[in-house]
Amino acid sequence: MQNLYRTDGWVKSTLGPAIPGAQIWLCSQPANIASAPPSPLAPVFSDPGGLFPITFPVLTDGFGHYDFYTLPGLYTLV
Repeated sequence: MQNLYRTDGWVKSTLGPAIPGAQIWLCSQPANIASAPPSPLAPVFSDPGGLFPITFPVLTDGFGHYDFYTLPGLYTLV
C-alpha cells in the first residue's frame, strides 16, 4: 500500500478575497514553470488510497480551496 499525503490550501488575491476556479499544477523537481502547462507533472489523487487519479489542472472551489493526495517528495506548486 502506498503512503500518500494530503495537500490542501487556498488561493486568495492580494486584497484577501478567495479566487474560485484558480488552476493548480503540481510539478516534480526540477520543475519547468516557464512552459504552459508546467512540467514534469506529478501524479495526484482524490483519495488517500491512490485509486482515483486527478487530471490537471486542479481547480479551486467557490471558496478558493483545493486539495489532493500525492506521494512523499519535493514538489513545486504552480
